[in-house]
Amino acid sequence: MAINPTGTTGVQTTFPTTTPFQWTPGPSPMDIATGQGIASSGQSNMQWLQQLLNALGAQPPLDVDGKIGPKTMAAINNFQRASGVPTGGFGMQSLIAAQMNPGAQQIGDWNRNALQRTTGGTGTNTAPGVNAGRPDGTIRAGDMQRELESRRTGVQAPITGPGGSVQTNTPFISQYDGRVPRAGDTACYRACREMLLRAGVNAPQGTGNRIQVANSETSTGGVNTTRGQTDQARAYIDSQLAAGKPVTIGVSHKAGYQGNADSLTDHFVAITGRGTDAQGRTFYTANDPATTDAGRGSSARFYVDQQSGNLVREGNVAHGYVAERHQELSMVVRNP
Repeated sequence: MAINPTGTTGVQTTFPTTTPFQWTPGPSPMDIATGQGIASSGQSNMQWLQQLLNALGAQPPLDVDGKIGPKTMAAINNFQRASGVPTGGFGMQSLIAAQMNPGAQQIGDWNRNALQRTTGGTGTNTAPGVNAGRPDGTIRAGDMQRELESRRTGVQAPITGPGGSVQTNTPFISQYDGRVPRAGDTACYRACREMLLRAGVNAPQGTGNRIQVANSETSTGGVNTTRGQTDQARAYIDSQLAAGKPVTIGVSHKAGYQGNADSLTDHFVAITGRGTDAQGRTFYTANDPATTDAGRGSSARFYVDQQSGNLVREGNVAHGYVAERHQELSMVVRNP
């Protein structure tokens, strides 16, 4: 016979058990920088934030256990009050304020985990300050905020001018997207094909029916061609855009790659439109699948080189992320 706490008999008393507290995985630095998440009480895997707060002078210093409890929240709120930003969860404004503090230079690259699946990505051990040059492979929170604001307001360089402007309805799909067959580092052509299929173009599975633009490469991954080849390629692209069809093109961005049919092409992107910028220069818009950032991937521009007539995308020469490299048109894959 069990005895309950009141002393009466004949009743079996069940004492409640304590449910263990469940920590919720917190957001990555990139989630916070892009406004997709806020660090708050009860989250785990937040060692990077505790390291940042310690570098910014948290007193007493925090144990770097990754869990945002009362002590970490107090350190967050103390930093926010000192920086003049609203107290509460650690969001984009707090991250930008932290970047402006010299102590932020002591932590590692904030966005390394978020960008490690970007083609060609390389790490860096330094988090750039708000006014510092951006090391290869990093993105500053302030840059992300300005990029997101530009996308939100739609403020972009005009796509107007001589020759007519056109923009196809082509969705962006990353080569790491699960909708792409065998998604991953080598799935750029398949990602372009998926983009074209969703724009109503039954793109070929291979590059056999192509306009070969490049004859050879330079030591930095540029291409050698003729004006006749580039004019033919652009005329075909223009005819397809006029019909509302995007076009897959191959590009070279480094020397020596032998993985595609012409032994010159390193990567594939989808040409989605044509326009003229404020300086009167003709450019072609493109979706570059080599990134998971839709805003960045869908904002690529190839300008027409006045001397060669080829399409050229300015960027880092033969290093860094593929989506940020200097690229030159090497082939055009014809639509069916």
